This record gives sequence, structure tokens and C-alpha cells, in this order.
Amino acid sequence: MKKHGFTLVELLVVIAIIGILIGLLLPAVQAAREAARRMQCVNNLKQFGLAVHNFHDIRAGIPPAGVGQNASRASFWVLILPYMEQQNIFDLVSNKTAKFKNNVNNNSFWNTLSEEERRSLTVDGFFCPSRRAPTYLEGNAPNNGQGGYWGPQGDYAFVIGTKRINSGTWFTIQWKESTGTNAIDTATIGPIRLAKRTTESDSSSWYPRDNMAWWQDGTSNQIIIGEKFIPQDYIGKCDRFETDSRGAYCLDCSMYTLGDHWTGHAVSRSMFSCFANSPNDYRFNTTTMVSETWYADGNDQPHWGGTHAGVANFLLGDGSVRAFANTTPTGYLYKYATDEAAGKTTSSIIGRLGHVCDGNPIPNL
Repeated sequence: MKKHGFTLVELLVVIAIIGILIGLLLPAVQAAREAARRMQCVNNLKQFGLAVHNFHDIRAGIPPAGVGQNASRASFWVLILPYMEQQNIFDLVSNKTAKFKNNVNNNSFWNTLSEEERRSLTVDGFFCPSRRAPTYLEGNAPNNGQGGYWGPQGDYAFVIGTKRINSGTWFTIQWKESTGTNAIDTATIGPIRLAKRTTESDSSSWYPRDNMAWWQDGTSNQIIIGEKFIPQDYIGKCDRFETDSRGAYCLDCSMYTLGDHWTGHAVSRSMFSCFANSPNDYRFNTTTMVSETWYADGNDQPHWGGTHAGVANFLLGDGSVRAFANTTPTGYLYKYATDEAAGKTTSSIIGRLGHVCDGNPIPNL
């Protein structure tokens, strides 16, 4: 009996069909993987929410933006570590800084750590898997006389507020307190503020400044943490003194240090910040970004934004997570004090969600 084999044409047709099927399958696999990564990112934010609420239950207040002396204080991210089952990391940082009496900066902190201790400071939950795997800065920090840059990195930022310093626009709050034990501008309207302390000289005596009653619009109308944008070319880099004119080298520095206007960009974003439009969005004004008065106009500031297609995830005060489209209106709320006094509504959805007591309803998006 004569046996029939495959002809060359039939074999080519089969190969072509298999190729088409693989071509159809790969995007679906990639989409499934991204969906899983995005779900992990959402879970990270929910864990932050649990940490904030656990902190509030135990300490009767909201985790502060930072504690310590002026320019290189321990940030919000350090303070929530015990409530994320990371007590050992908190203890290491606290012990190395005499309970935050000493600065959490590169020369007196990072460069005294062993390589094993540096690795142990990395928290997996601080990284969005869509952007990168958990990583850390290797080696000693440059001995450049400026502290507070090198250290554990991360992909999230807490929401800072602003203060009115004249009759015009709002300016973002400065990290340095005024003279006096608990002095701070009472006009600040953001959700997370600096700690109080019982004595000016003892930063280990800190306690929360506000409880959740501070969020007068309600926890479900208050954003507190979001995905921070880092230009793609600058991910994994941290060098305040890099000569690049776009000034983005400070955006991926230590999550553990809330210092002055430079290190503040690594751990926080303004409620008025815009969304990034591209992987290397340099719209922000590099002059005001590193000035003593960091303007609240969203285009002038480092931006919000993750690596998920078209959206960025935000944690609300009630512990829920919401994805906002990159086209969501942003920017400062009022150009003039008279607009605010007149009770005018504004188009800045992110600004309104960041404001603790503006009373403006948030539309369905």
C-alpha cells in the first residue's frame, strides 16, 4: 500500500498557521502578565492603606511626612514600616540614628552600613512590578557634603500639601519647621504633614500632628499615596550634582529621607502635580524644582504616573485604590485668592482630592 507524506506546500501551510496562532497568543500572555503586575501594584497600595490605618489606631494619628531635624529627617515611609511587618528595618534605621536624633543622610547613615544591612533595607512592596523588580543602590554614597540622597528606592509617593504665602497662588509646603516647638503654617491644606515633637532639640519625642478628622472632606474623598513618575532615563540613578540640565537625577533617591526641596521629590508629590505624558516627560521646571519656593503649578513639579497603560493608581484615605486616567485634570486649584474666597469650583480633580477641606464634590470619572 502506497504511503502518503506531507507535501512541501502542506508543511508550509501548517507552519504558517502555527505562527499565526503564536502571534495571537503572545499579546494575550503579555496582557495577562501586565494585569497580574498591575494587581500586585494595587495590592502594594492597599498594604500602605492598612499600615496607615493601623498606625492611626495605635498612635492616634496619621503617619507624619517626617520626623527629625530639618533637612534630613526620617520620612513617612520609615514611620509606617512597623505596620507593614517590617519592624526589623525600622529598628535598624532608628538604632543607627539614635531614634532619629541624627540625620538619615548619606554620610552619617548610609556609609556606616554594611552591604548586607543596605540590602536588608529594601522593601519589595515599595516597587511596582510593572516598572522594575526590587533593587537598591550599591556602594557608598558620594562624599559631597550633601546628605539624604542614597538609600532604598521605591515607586510610590505620599501626597503633600501647600501653604499660602501671599495673596496669589499656593506654594508647596517647605520641610523645615519655623522656630518654635510645634510651629508650622496653619494654612497647609494637604493630607500628610510634619510631626510634632515635645522639645525642639529632641526629635525622638515626636508624635502625630493630625488624626483622620484632619481629612474634613472624608476619607473616601482624600488621596494620600500614588504612583510617582520617574523619567525612564533616570530610573535607578541618584545624583543631586549631576550636570544634566533637566535636573531629574534626584527623583529616584532614598525613600527613607524627607529632606529639603531635593530629597522631598524622592518620597512625595504635590497634590497639584500633573501626570506624565511620556516615558521621559521633562515638562517640569527645573529652576523652581530646586528652589527654596517650589511652585505649586503642576507643570513646574515632578509628576505623578506609573507604567500602566494610560492610568496611575492612587490610594484613598478609606483604604480603597482607584486608577485615574492620565488625562484626569490636574494643576493648582486657584490662581488668585479671590477665586478661592468666592468658592469657585476648579477643574483640577487631583488637586481637589488632595485638598483636605475644600468641600468641592468629586465628579464621577
